[in-house]
Amino acid sequence: MGVKTYSCINSIHNRACRFFLGVGKYAPNAAVTGDLGITPIFDKQWKSIIRLWCRLNNMSSNRLNAKIHKWADSMSIKHKCVKNWNFLVKKTFCELNLSNLSCPENMDTNYVIKKFMSKLHEKHVDNWHAVLHSDKSISGRGGNKLRTYRLFKENFEPEEYCKIALPFSHRSAFAKFRCGVAPLRIETGRYENIVLENRVCHICDVFIEDEAHVLLRCPLYDDFRNHLYYVAETFNDNFNTLDDNQKLVFLFSDVNMIRVCAKTCHLILKRRRNFIYCK
Repeated sequence: MGVKTYSCINSIHNRACRFFLGVGKYAPNAAVTGDLGITPIFDKQWKSIIRLWCRLNNMSSNRLNAKIHKWADSMSIKHKCVKNWNFLVKKTFCELNLSNLSCPENMDTNYVIKKFMSKLHEKHVDNWHAVLHSDKSISGRGGNKLRTYRLFKENFEPEEYCKIALPFSHRSAFAKFRCGVAPLRIETGRYENIVLENRVCHICDVFIEDEAHVLLRCPLYDDFRNHLYYVAETFNDNFNTLDDNQKLVFLFSDVNMIRVCAKTCHLILKRRRNFIYCK
């Protein structure tokens, strides 16, 4: 069983996640997989690899498969230029600080798999956090789209809005706001090569049109905002005393606000589209 990853398989996996959330191809993978709490296909592949590795190590030495396995293992040790399957598996054990489990003779297979997958998941979560809190995008061009997302997302686990029954249009709008890909000037200005300071709101013509602006300040959506704030105050008595970042965190992370906030995001995008293109 090979250890190679295939970009085409990962692309299909990521596309399915985006389709479920309704966020489009420009949504950052870190936000999409973070909200769904889905580990990469790579992890499942390694689970099968380690199961096979344990089986070969525990196999009777009289069997041909075991003899070939031991021969390949000795070749990877004797010759530095030999980077076969055995070498790559052992290398991964070392990278995860599990060298003591790389030769699991007479060792419980389930224990080895559990320890390996736990370490692999920790490594994935660490990489996810690094992407989340980077000041640059993965490509290195421009800022990180996850500027808002990282305010309220810290744990790599499925979000409640992905588990409950929501209208697709509401879930899509909510996910777009969370992932930083809602069609606001802060995002669309990227593709027009407009500097950040000039990505101003079409209505206010002064402030940068980002998620905080349309949800918390823009006068075009005052009626939606009043209802949103009314509901928020029923679950948080101090909501009006919070600053903008704290309000965003509450609106996007409190389970009681999911339905009303998702609906508000949908209504905002709908009115914005009608105002800009139908006036």
